[in-house]
Amino acid sequence: MKRSWLELVAGPFHASWRAGLGWAIAFAVFIISTVAFWPPFRDSPAMSTGIEEMLKLFPSSMLEAFGLDDFDTAAGYLRGGLYEVLVPLMFAAAGVMFASAAMASEEDSGRLELVLAQPVTRQALFLGRAAAVFAWLLVLGVVVLVSQLGSDAVFDLDIGVDCIVGTTLRCT
Repeated sequence: MKRSWLELVAGPFHASWRAGLGWAIAFAVFIISTVAFWPPFRDSPAMSTGIEEMLKLFPSSMLEAFGLDDFDTAAGYLRGGLYEVLVPLMFAAAGVMFASAAMASEEDSGRLELVLAQPVTRQALFLGRAAAVFAWLLVLGVVVLVSQLGSDAVFDLDIGVDCIVGTTLRCT
C-alpha cells in the first residue's frame, strides 16, 4: 500500500518538474529584484516627502488593505510590494496550474483511463494528486523563504527572521 501511495504522489510531482523549476526561478527573481530596489528607494529624496504626502491622500482602511500603512520601512515596503497581493496571487496561479496539469495532462494523453483501470480508488488518485500539488507549493514556499533571507543579507535589510518566516507561511 505504501508503494502505491508513493507512486500516486511522486508521479504527478515528477511530471511537473519543468513547471516547478520555472515557478521557482520566477519567485526567486521576483523577490530578489524587489528587495534590490529597496536601498535606492529608501535613499531617494521622493521617499522623504512625495510618497508620504501621497499616502496621506488615501483612506487608512485602503492603505491597510494593500499593506501600505508603513511603506517607508523595509518590512512595510516588502509587505505592500510583495506579500499582501502579488506573492499570494502567484501562489494561487501556481497551485491552479499544478492541479490542472496533474489531471488534465493524463486525460488529454489518454493515460487517465489506464490509471483508473488499476486497483486504485478515485479518492486515492485525487488525494495523491492533491498531495503532489501541495508538495510543489511547499517547495515554492521554501524558495521564497530562502530568496528573501538571502537577499535581505545581501542588500542589508534589517527584518527579523521570525517575521519573514511567518509571512512566508501565511502566503504559502
